[in-house]
Order: sequence, then structure tokens, then C-alpha cells
Amino acid sequence: MAADANISESDPGTALGAAGRPTLAGRFQIDPATVLDALSRPSARAYAAIDLNEPLRPIYAVLANPRAPVRVRAIHQTRQMENACFTAPVRIGSVEWPASGRSETAIILPRPGGLPLMEDLNGKIEPLLFSRLQRVILPAITEMLGEMETLHVAHRAIRPDNIFIDPENNGLIVGECFSVPGGFSQPSVFEPIERAMCPPTGRGEGETADDLFALGVTALFLAFGENPVVGIDEETLIQRRREIGSYAAIVGKRRVPPELIQMIRALLRDNPEERWNVEDLLAWLHAGRGSVGSGAAKIECDRPFEFEGEKYRSAPDLAMGLAAHFPEALETVKAGDVEKWVDKALKDKRCKTALVKCRASGANGSRTVSDDLLMARTLTALDPLGPLRYRRINVMPDGIGALMASFLDDGARLGQVVEMLNGMLPTFWIEQKERPTYSMFGVEEALVAVLPLLARSAAGFGVERVLYELNPALTCQSPLLLDANVSDGAQLLKALDSRVTGVDTILDRHIAAFLATRISGSVDRDLNDVALARSTGEKLLAQLRFFSYVQSKSDAPALPALCRYFIDRSPAILETYRNIPLRAKLARMARTASESGELSKIESVLASEKNRRWDTNGFNSARQQYRRDEAEIANLQASIATIPDRSRSAGKQIGAMMAGVMSMAAMVVVMLTQMF
Repeated sequence: MAADANISESDPGTALGAAGRPTLAGRFQIDPATVLDALSRPSARAYAAIDLNEPLRPIYAVLANPRAPVRVRAIHQTRQMENACFTAPVRIGSVEWPASGRSETAIILPRPGGLPLMEDLNGKIEPLLFSRLQRVILPAITEMLGEMETLHVAHRAIRPDNIFIDPENNGLIVGECFSVPGGFSQPSVFEPIERAMCPPTGRGEGETADDLFALGVTALFLAFGENPVVGIDEETLIQRRREIGSYAAIVGKRRVPPELIQMIRALLRDNPEERWNVEDLLAWLHAGRGSVGSGAAKIECDRPFEFEGEKYRSAPDLAMGLAAHFPEALETVKAGDVEKWVDKALKDKRCKTALVKCRASGANGSRTVSDDLLMARTLTALDPLGPLRYRRINVMPDGIGALMASFLDDGARLGQVVEMLNGMLPTFWIEQKERPTYSMFGVEEALVAVLPLLARSAAGFGVERVLYELNPALTCQSPLLLDANVSDGAQLLKALDSRVTGVDTILDRHIAAFLATRISGSVDRDLNDVALARSTGEKLLAQLRFFSYVQSKSDAPALPALCRYFIDRSPAILETYRNIPLRAKLARMARTASESGELSKIESVLASEKNRRWDTNGFNSARQQYRRDEAEIANLQASIATIPDRSRSAGKQIGAMMAGVMSMAAMVVVMLTQMF
């Protein structure tokens, strides 16, 4: 079911419509009073909706959880799908939600006709006949999964309560899979064991092999008419699956219809490389034939590894035991007991080689191998099919981003994820795989690329930057904007403009990191300038440049309040100029420029290189003139200081001369007297 409307993750929200109903894109009206339980998901409640342009069109809305990112990449990857079974979004964007008083992300979807195959996964239905499974349900879903596989995207929500049959045309519809992270809504029994061991937010985007496993479990539910593991708690079931395999643990003592045994066994193999692929399943459906290879036997030994009162005969089982007793396990691992057992008793060369690499540091891994990292690597070496395990965190590499989003309020666990990344544990995990799968395409590269960002502590970097790099659909988590549900730069500036009055700081770590990942071009240089600024004026000017650039790269409207914010604080910026008349002139020009609502015009005034050079040159000239004047004054002062000495010397000379003159005059008088 292909979408026939534009999909935009940045659709602006609109005002409430009739009767206080939120309306998306001026067209899709949502009824908050009518909850659709059958279509709701964990953390994503479904509501009735109407298309105002086509009132008879069956649609509904799902409200996403801001801490459980929508699968935006999957939406874009499946945009061109035309498969009749597939549910494609019609529209996605923000709406003002009355109950929460904030903006929320809403997804408009085609409403499936009829009821799900199972309304309650723990309830009972009439078991489906093999013929219906083989001719109607399995072929349609398998072909849809094959088409998705060509697009390198997994569905991750295949289960009986998300598959619908239209009573009018008997057509099959698979429900939506975009409103929550991959695998988030799946009960763990529908997840391959490595993903089932992770919390829902950490299961990852996955791949077609995961969907085929879920399809095999779905076939079991439908063939039995009920949940074969109802009443068994999740942890017990996972432990049982690890011990005897998923097929045996889920089927238990029940009798599988003979026609389904080969298919169910092949789809429930725990090693994804041995599981049937789409071609295998289609061959079985169309010709009754599929690959007959059985799953590889678990490598076990006669001499078990004894630990904490338990005996372990295989490396994966030992990994489970060690992970459950971290402090004791660490001492055992550091002592080399595990390596000796793998070498002497298990005789597993692959595992032995991997264990040796666990202690290595340097170019191919962490510079130092901490106890936690050594333990995590050891668990991966023992159980390469398992998830990443670091202390008490289990996660798949492609689920790290969503897991980080769920840990935003848990600094300790978020810090453990950072330690895992810095230790390059995902790279070590991927290296243990025999061959990469499309779910890992780009994952290692992305996780390695964020390491330099983690190493920088300035605003716009660090864990917040990594959070947004790994979650392209995550809205800005700044406390200042949390209720605005902004998903791009333009929305953020608009929301910030409406909230800036009375706010002292407008560039916190979340806003800086969010904008660094949501606008075209790089703002790292601008963020560096903000970090290096020392005085209040320098900081404000650096922030003005940053927001000016963001506005120029987005479709944001005029920002009058943000302009006033900088104008009100412009005296601190103007203090960086020395020329007082220039300050007054620039203040007038900046205030006039602010009337446009464009930060760039204020920047062109307050950060003008021409004005800055004129001010600097004028200051330098004045300083040089001052130095010249100062030197002349010093010379005059020195000259004045010698006047008394010169006066005394001149006085003596004049006195001597006068005495001589008077003596000569006296002599003349005497001579004249004698003559006459």
C-alpha cells in the first residue's frame, strides 16, 4: 500500500482545528478522544483521523514517543514501494497536542481493513490451515520482505497482531513499522535470540533474516492458534533458547503440523547465516522444496568449565554465565582460565584467536584495555552471535543510537555507552562476523566517525553531538525547547524565537549539537569560536555568527525576538570597539538592521571586518601618536628639569662678567681722576 502524499519529517504543526482537534498540514485531522487500541504500539498510541480533502478515505494517526525515535531512514528507503501488503506513511510532522500541551510527532497512515489475525497474542484463535498459510499469508509477506530486502531495510514488526485481512477482498495487509525503533514493539519471542537479549530500544534496525525469524514464529502462533510460550517469563525463555535452541524452546512438547516442520525449523535457526533466506522460503512455498541443511551443532566439550557452581560445555553458554556474575568473572578472565579451557578442552581455534585479541591495544582498538572492556571483548569472543555486552548493557551495534536516546535521563548508563564506543567494542564485535550483513553496512563507519566528537568537550560536541548524529529523527532535547518537538533548524529557530524573552542563555549543549547535525554545511568552526571566546562580548558575537549562519542555511522566517535578544546585549559586543563615536554609530545601525528580523544584517554591522579594521587601525594610529606625544612631553619635562642648573651657571657667568665690567669701570674712573 504505497503512500500518495508527500512525506516530510519537518512538516510544521498547525493550530487546533474544529472541536480542538489537532490538524497536520491543514488536512489531516486527529481525534484525541478516540484511541485505537488494536493499532497502538508500545510508546506510540494510535488515534482516529480524517482526511479533510477525502473524508471517506480510511486513515489513522500514530503519536510517536520523543525518546523513541521514528524510523525516518526506513521511511525514505521504502518511499517507492508499491507492494500491496506494505503500509506506507501518508504524512509525518508535528501537531499541537491538547493533552500534553506541547508539539508531538504524528504519523498519518492508511487504516487497514478488518481485524488482525490475532487480536491478543496471549489469546486463542481457530488454528489456521496449512493451505491458507502456504497459499495466502506466507507468500504475500515473503514477497514484501524480498522487496524490502532489495532496499536494504527490514520491517521489524512481523507478528500476528500486526497482520490484517481485509474482509471485502480477502487482501492481506502488514501493519506499520515506523513509529518506534526497529524491534521495539516486538515481544522477545519474535526476535532472534541476540536481539531478544537486548532492551527494546537497543535491538537495532535489523535485517531480513530477523523478519524471517519473526515470520517463522508467526506461522507457529497461527498454526497452533495460540502462543506456545504463554506464561513463560522472558528471561527464562531466553535462557532456554540458549540451551536447546529457539525451535525446541518455543515449540516445546507441542506437535507442529508435519507440512510446516521443515520451514519452521529453517526459519528459527539461531545462526542467521544458516537461516533460510527469501529465495529459500519462496522455493519451499511454490515447489515444496527448500534447503535441507541443518543448523550447525554447537561446539561442546566433555570437560566443562566450572564457574559459580555451574558447568558450561560451550563457549556461548559460558558467556551467559560470566555475564551474570561480573566481579567473579573478571578475576577468572584476567587469570587466563577461560583461554586455557578454550584451548585445551574446547579446542575451538576461532575462539582461541579471538580471546588473544581481547587483550590487544593500539591502532586496531582502544589504546588501553580496561577491565570492563576486557570482559566485554571476552564475552563477544565466546559468543560472536550474541549482542554487545558491556557491564549491564546489552545492545546491537545498529541499536546504539536509539538506546542512547532512552538513556538521556540516566547519566551513568549513558556514560557506559560512551565507554563502549571509546573502547571500539562495536568494531571488535563486527570483526568476529564471518561476513557482514546489510544491517551493519555503514554502522561501523558511523560509530568510528563519532569518536573524535566524543573527545571534544565544547558545546556542540561530546555525547550530545553523538546522540543526534546516530538518531537523525530525534527531536531537540534542550530543556528550553523540549515541548516544541523541533526536528530541523528552521523549526528550532522559530521555536527559540518564541521562547527567548527572559532567557539568559540560548545556546546550550543540546541546541548546539542538534543544529550541528541538522543543517547543511559545517558549523564546527563557529562552535570552536564560541568555545574559545573569553569576554562576554566575544561570546555574544560568536553566538550571533553561529545563529546567523543557521538562519541563512534554513528556511526560517524573520526572527524579531532573537534579533532583540542580541540588540539588548549589543553594548557588551560594542565594548570590543575602542572608538566611542563608532560605537554609537554601530548601535544605531544595528538597531535599524534588527527590524528586518535577519540576524545576518545585525552581524554585518556588529561583526563588520571593515569597521573592525577601521577601529583597529584608528586605535593603532592613536596609540602611535600617543607614544610620540608622550616622548615629546618626556623631552620637555627633561628640559625643564635642567633649568635651575643652567640658571645658576649663567648667573655665575653674568656675575663674573659684571664684576669684571665694574672693575674696569672703577679703574677708568680712577685713571680719569688722576689725570684731571
